[in-house]
Amino acid sequence: MSHQVAALPSVGSLISQGVNGHKRLAVALRALIREKRKAKEEYQELLHALYGVAVLCDLLESFGRERLTFFADLTNYVPFDELLRMRCQYAWMGYAKVPSLMKTDVKWLIAEFGEPSVHHSFEPLFDTLRRDAVRRFCRAEVIRGSKMRLSPAEIEAGLTQVLRRKLEFSISIDNENRARSTAVSTRVDRRAEGLEALENVWEATNSDFVVADIETTGLDADACEILELAALLVSPVGLVISEYSCLVRVRSRVPSFIAELTGITQAMVDEHGISERDALVGFASFVAQRPLFFHNSTFDTKFLVPAFERNGMNFICPVIDTLPIARAAWPDMRSHKLSTLVKIIDDAPTPTHRALSDARAALAVLLAARALAGHGAVPRGTDALLSNPAPSAYL
Repeated sequence: MSHQVAALPSVGSLISQGVNGHKRLAVALRALIREKRKAKEEYQELLHALYGVAVLCDLLESFGRERLTFFADLTNYVPFDELLRMRCQYAWMGYAKVPSLMKTDVKWLIAEFGEPSVHHSFEPLFDTLRRDAVRRFCRAEVIRGSKMRLSPAEIEAGLTQVLRRKLEFSISIDNENRARSTAVSTRVDRRAEGLEALENVWEATNSDFVVADIETTGLDADACEILELAALLVSPVGLVISEYSCLVRVRSRVPSFIAELTGITQAMVDEHGISERDALVGFASFVAQRPLFFHNSTFDTKFLVPAFERNGMNFICPVIDTLPIARAAWPDMRSHKLSTLVKIIDDAPTPTHRALSDARAALAVLLAARALAGHGAVPRGTDALLSNPAPSAYL
């Protein structure tokens, strides 16, 4: 860059900022060239300066690659005034291998200086400048790491050690990143394979389906009873068409720990509970022969099947478990409980150990997994869970 161009106010102020102003410097030069062209004045010196700054931009861009090795900005180790004194001749090097030149820049250069006969890369020059910057950086590291004043010979002896440490550290980081990338890719592949294997599940949601849940007086199906039944009738797009919910009048009293866990008290059962048979008849009528989803269906069916048998009915609707679906969709999660899954699903309702709220949470899990598999869209928020709610009833 000539002294005349460097002395221009809009240029000189940016030069004083060093490497931080190099991109704005190109913008300023383009503005000055446009002014000169409009006034029909000479602008060759400005064009030479713009060409040099474009080469400088490419050089500093190449320095960014070294940041991954040395974790430092090596442009701080190249005197900016030296860079500005680089001889970048358009006639010798051409424009094809200067990426920072814009189409308008090339048009101006060709119009003013003609089409160059050759196009060469500045990479050999960049290599030299990068090596010099690395050497200055390593020298600074040696000096910074010593508590004593070092002689020039001692500094030179320490350069190789610093360079080796930096390269070894960079290689270890690169290996870790590669391993992490491979692990992520493996997880994605495993999820895709798991969800693809559930094609029959997604087919079950192509027509109306039901998501249900039960609450019980305990975990032992031989000694405990169904306390609450709830189900959601869901359309293929994931909208709730209607609900079924009822409390069951159990033979024994509601245990205190169950009342505390669910909020279902003996008084509620006494006032609103219906007989087990009526509850099951209503549930069966609501579900009909539609696909029936439970989260951890093993628990629900071990209560439902004997209950239906006790009341002279058969539990014959197809049951699908959302627990293995969740495991396929989120294979890296340690827990696939509803309370854990809803934390990673946008706008999913929180399960409260009430049958209706837990069914809604199970539906959110099912729809989110289906979306990950690429089958259907997930309606957002509570709109997905209540499109046309029916009052709680036994049918």
